[in-house]
Amino acid sequence: MAPYQYQPLPAGDTIRILQIEPSSAISDQLRGSLQLHSLSQAPDFEALSYVWAQPVTNPPGSQCLQTFQIDGDEVEIGGNLAAAFRRLRLPGNSRLVWADAICINQKDIPEKNSQVQMMGDVYRKAKRTVAWLGEGDAEVEAAICKLSVIADSAPKFGYPPFEATNFISMSGISSNNDLENFIGNPREVIEMAMGANIGRICSVPWFTRFWVAQEAILSSDLVVYLGNKEVDWKILETAISLVHRAIFKAQEPIPGLEDMNRVVDLFTERKNQFLYRPPGTLKTSLDSLFGYSAATIQQSAMFNFIPRQGQFPLIITKDRPRKFLDTLWNLQHRHCKDDRDRIYAALSFIPWDLPIKVIVDYDRTTVEVYTAFTRALLTAHTMNALLFAGVWDRKKLPPINRPDPSLPSADEAPSWVCEFRPLKLKRGRYRPWHNPLYDEEDEMEIDEMESPVIGFEDLPYERRLRIGLTVLDKVEEVVTSLDEEGLDYAMTCRGLYSRYEIFSKARKLPTDEFPCFEELVRFAEVLGLDHKSIPSVLVTLARLLVHGRQIAATLALFSGADARSVEPEWHIPDNLTPYNEIDRSLNEVEKELSLMNRRLTFTALFSTSRGWIGTGPDAIIRGDILVRIRGLLKTCILRKVEGTADYILVGGCFLRDDLGVGVRGEYLMASLI
Repeated sequence: MAPYQYQPLPAGDTIRILQIEPSSAISDQLRGSLQLHSLSQAPDFEALSYVWAQPVTNPPGSQCLQTFQIDGDEVEIGGNLAAAFRRLRLPGNSRLVWADAICINQKDIPEKNSQVQMMGDVYRKAKRTVAWLGEGDAEVEAAICKLSVIADSAPKFGYPPFEATNFISMSGISSNNDLENFIGNPREVIEMAMGANIGRICSVPWFTRFWVAQEAILSSDLVVYLGNKEVDWKILETAISLVHRAIFKAQEPIPGLEDMNRVVDLFTERKNQFLYRPPGTLKTSLDSLFGYSAATIQQSAMFNFIPRQGQFPLIITKDRPRKFLDTLWNLQHRHCKDDRDRIYAALSFIPWDLPIKVIVDYDRTTVEVYTAFTRALLTAHTMNALLFAGVWDRKKLPPINRPDPSLPSADEAPSWVCEFRPLKLKRGRYRPWHNPLYDEEDEMEIDEMESPVIGFEDLPYERRLRIGLTVLDKVEEVVTSLDEEGLDYAMTCRGLYSRYEIFSKARKLPTDEFPCFEELVRFAEVLGLDHKSIPSVLVTLARLLVHGRQIAATLALFSGADARSVEPEWHIPDNLTPYNEIDRSLNEVEKELSLMNRRLTFTALFSTSRGWIGTGPDAIIRGDILVRIRGLLKTCILRKVEGTADYILVGGCFLRDDLGVGVRGEYLMASLI
């Protein structure tokens, strides 16, 4: 039988839709036809979301290429896709389905470019999206069947039933406040989850892929198929979200929690879909979308209201650009065969009112795609893109004293370009420029107060960026973060004390006595410790500093170094005594230590020539330059490339002292490479 020959698609929004012929026997040959339709006028069809590679849950031997007969000719498809088609095939009626591997001519690059550009609209337009998790086995199919029992129990633990799940009721956990509604014993939920083996569902490869994020987030109606089992997405979401909250409420991690975190992240992004949809496409009322009344929303600082004559005001969130970049950043650990698709699969997440246009072009390299994307963001004055750029998390740092001051190699993105390839990054998701005590609005652009000054060459893939900024100061001293592996109590104490040494030197504090209460509070705020919500954290910090000084003195004694800087021994002052009376359990003390360790293992602490104190990425070194880029409130770090007029963007940082928009310094039109 001859291979199927794809015919060129007409211009416009034309797509192919697969009509699967009916059959009652699962082993029968797959047959059907490809129909051409304008997407805007297409009949009802279902979109298929699946993993191209073979899921490990599928039976051995099913991974072989199989054939689908289209109008008498053959198209080769993967075993997992063939299994999905057989599961979808009806016994008596044909079924209209869209699946990218067969509805797009994968060998025609121009067609692939145009069709991938439309994929977000395809999933929005589809009557329903079928999430095919694979053929599975008896164990994971049994787990799917038990999800309904967990979801039905949600009201017992203070959450609405899955039919009433709204925008905020079961979103991801961002703080302890998200757990306040939980009532009852969380252990009951955890035991149900363990009995249902819910971890097997969360480990299914479908949840790890990058493309399925777009498909799940943008679909208006979603159903999950695994083998012969079927479950509504709302049941899956309610059950797993309830288990996730129970785990954090009980503070008892279970095996597979990392997999579950990834699944809950997908739920949260799906609930944020209103960020990416034009208002006319939202198929829900304000009350069901946000869980608040319209009047309450109108009083919120989260939204802007644009009046429209004869219509309700248009409601848009104020932080849409930042949320969009947060989505891309949070999805970067998902698997993606082609790293260019980390941008192309996320084009549909671009907020509809953000003037960013990225053209899909598979003839371009990954670095060219990332460069064009970052350039589009900056051209649209989405300046906080620079916080996600920089070399702060890259495995390979560009040299600053090379004899040939050329640009980075073709496979290395310029420092000002957002890098999303996991293989090029060390850690990924954390944000070293953010201090948890300060609202994330400090990451917002301020182009309403001042206009960014940026310049590019005419070529869309030019690797040099010219940008206007104010030079503030230079880095004087740095203490890098601690290694997470092998971190113990002594290392925590020593790490805190070494940070305090830099802090006290910059603040010109005496070293022979314990810091006063005000300076201890200031030091805690630099570290990002919430002493207002957890007052006792100051006592824990004080005790660790005292022990850290003792350890430093012991090390100096054994090494023969001058120990005068750590003499005499410190004692906690009386004005901290009231905090000692707070009744704390061992679990609460452990949580305070865990909080400090997170800050010590994720950020470095530095001081500047002028005595400013800040935290930031480990990549910061002595001599780096603090700048404030026009249009961005957050302070950034640059590094001069010796013998050139170029700079490298290291990354963003946090300064304890708010420098404000009007801070004075040397204005510079810098060249970033």
